[in-house]
Amino acid sequence: MAFWDFFKKREIKDIKELDNYYKKVSSNIQKIQDSLGYKNQGIFASIKSELVRLKKEIEILKSSRDISKSKIIRIYNKLKELYDNALIYTEKMYGMKHN
Repeated sequence: MAFWDFFKKREIKDIKELDNYYKKVSSNIQKIQDSLGYKNQGIFASIKSELVRLKKEIEILKSSRDISKSKIIRIYNKLKELYDNALIYTEKMYGMKHN
C-alpha cells in the first residue's frame, strides 16, 4: 500500500492509531527532507518543530484519562496538513513528485 493510500478517507479510532500515524508521517517527511539534501532546510525546520509539538500532545493524550475524539481528529488533521505542505513545497520548488 502506498503511503498516500493511508490518507484516503481515513478515520483514526484511538490514540494508538494516531501514534502510529504520527510515526509514518514523521518518517515520510524525513525521507522528503533527505531527498532534498541541504536545499531549503528552513521550511523543514518549521515542519519538524511542529511535529515535535504534536508528538508532545500525543504523549499527553496517552497519559490522559479523558481522550476526546475531537483532540485526536485535530492532531490527525494537523499531521495530514504538515505532510501535504511538505509534498506541495517540494513539488513546486523542485518539481519532485512523491508517491
